Parts: sequence; C-alpha cells; structure tokens
Amino acid sequence: MTDQSNDDGVSSKALDRLLLEQAWLEMRPGWNTDSEERKIQILISSHYPLADSIDAIRTYVACVSKGITPPAATLSSIGASLQRYLESAGRISLDDAFRLRRKQRSGHRLTQKLEYERRSEFAYAMWHLREKAKSQNKPISIETAAGQVIEYLGLQLTEETLKKHYIAIDADSIFSAARDAIDDAGRK
Repeated sequence: MTDQSNDDGVSSKALDRLLLEQAWLEMRPGWNTDSEERKIQILISSHYPLADSIDAIRTYVACVSKGITPPAATLSSIGASLQRYLESAGRISLDDAFRLRRKQRSGHRLTQKLEYERRSEFAYAMWHLREKAKSQNKPISIETAAGQVIEYLGLQLTEETLKKHYIAIDADSIFSAARDAIDDAGRK
C-alpha cells in the first residue's frame, strides 16, 4: 500500500495514525464521552468547524489552551500547512502556506474573521441583555439591545449593523443552545 497524499499534502497514513491516536486517547481510563475533558473537546471542535486554516488554528489554540489534544482533522490541517511552509524553503510566506490570501478590497482573511468574532461578542451581549429583560418580564427588541451595547461600549457601529449580524448568526438559537448545553453538563 502506498502512502498517498490528500489535497493538503498530508499522507493518508499520517492521518490514519492521528485518528488512531485519538481513538487510543478516548479508550484510556477516565476518558469517555461523559468526561468533562471530552465534552469540552466536542464543544470546541463543533464550534470551530474546519472551513479554512484560520478555523484550524483557532481550534488548535482553543484545545491546547484547555490542555486537550486537538482533534485529528485539526492536527492534520495545521501539519499540512506547516509542511508546505517548510518544504518551500522560504519561497512562500506563512500566509501562503496556510492559504490565507487577500481578496481584492476585502482585506486579510484574519482581519475579516476577527471582525466577525468581535461582532459575535456584541451579539452575545445583546442576547444576554434580551434574556435578562425577558426573565424580568420586560422583553426588549434586538434594536434596543443593540443600542444599549453601542452606548455602553462606545462603539462606532450602527444599531442596524448589529441587528443584521445578530439575525444572520441566529443569535437567539445559538446562544440559547450553548446555555442549555452548559447547563446540562453542569447537572451531570
């Protein structure tokens, strides 16, 4: 059997080894789907799907900072990008190795992702304000929550911008589901 490489330059044999390592880790005593460590890894990997290299880097950092072995797909993606960089012997930048190219007039992908995450943090603050008001039987609109967040943080954004992002990410569903998952994990 030959050691074939996939599109990212990672051999199927290497990926199989990573998957085997992950399976081995899952079989060790104290490591099961009910453990807190496994729940965190599942939450992190499901929250950060690997759509691109930035997602792989974020998943890697999130797992390592929690002392958790990153999922095999994340390690494979990061390894492939670093391998491209090393094999280029300085002919390409890390951005090129991780396939992070600027699109005309849209800025760097990392800048775009960071802005998206920043707005998502504001959406969480809006959701929290709405949930708090709802628990006090004084519901507030998305626009009102956006206005309060803008005023409190002194943002240079409009209520409409935050409202569009709030609706686009389906903040009510996402943050409610996350709260429920955390509550469930806390009860076990």
